[in-house]
Amino acid sequence: MDRLKPLVEPLKAGPALLGVLQSAHLAQSILPGLIADVLDEGLHQKGEPGPTPPASTQGPAAQPSLCTVPQLNFVTPRGKHDLAFHDKSFSLHSPKTSISIPYAAVTHILILDSLPGDSKGKVLLFLVISHHAGLLNGKSPLTAVVISTTAAAQLAVKSPGSRDPLEGPAAVVLCQLFGQLGVPPASFCSPDPAQFGSMSSGHSGVPAHVKARAGTLFPMPAGLCFLESPALFIPREEIKAMELARAGGTSSTFDVFVHRKDGRVEEFGMLPREETGPFESYMMNQKLGPPADDSEGSDRSEDSGDASSSSDAEVG
Repeated sequence: MDRLKPLVEPLKAGPALLGVLQSAHLAQSILPGLIADVLDEGLHQKGEPGPTPPASTQGPAAQPSLCTVPQLNFVTPRGKHDLAFHDKSFSLHSPKTSISIPYAAVTHILILDSLPGDSKGKVLLFLVISHHAGLLNGKSPLTAVVISTTAAAQLAVKSPGSRDPLEGPAAVVLCQLFGQLGVPPASFCSPDPAQFGSMSSGHSGVPAHVKARAGTLFPMPAGLCFLESPALFIPREEIKAMELARAGGTSSTFDVFVHRKDGRVEEFGMLPREETGPFESYMMNQKLGPPADDSEGSDRSEDSGDASSSSDAEVG
């Protein structure tokens, strides 16, 4: 303490840090944010860029909240969390979770409704987080946040940019908040019925598997989305080619192989055979076809193995 005191006292955040270190009754969660403030200010005085604290240590004390939506349901990270909106980031808080995410790290917000098998009017907001942000949920990389609400759910919150509150359907209000605070309009995406609709249900998604995990695959103009686990999104600009395997045989299911421009191949398996036509139409609309030099296509048409690659936006 004696060695630390003269180093931090001249800094703006120094007295607060010393007070925390000397007061055992103060919450432990305050400490990381204050230490980060001290390091940040000290390095800026030397003309060097300050560090960004890890997401898992950025608690509510790190920055004031503009507004908070309590106890929202999340698919990823699973559970109920308070969603707090700050000036440059948003954060999730629960007894076991405290995560802060810069708005700049959000590459897409996918708005998904009319879900297969859903009778409650569920609406999902899939926030795709750039892997370049290096965020963590515990020890695991955080590349997706998925909020679950319903079309009937209403929300009224303080508007960060106006005296008038934001009121209306919860999904709409949440999108307005993200849009007001830094997520660009072009980042908001949704399925287009003109490009894909399930042959059996008319919904925008169809049943599929990633390895042994069952979920729903959504072919969208912006790319391919898979939920619930793993939460996966492949942007259209990263897709080089697509092909269907076992689509012309007697099997009741077929598989979709997605070839990424970086060489990785994603596999979605066990899609119902009746969805072959909608997928072929989607590929035509997106100007996607099999790889021109694919030497393994004939092998895959006979036997599709497990998916072995992972997307930038994947949470296991």
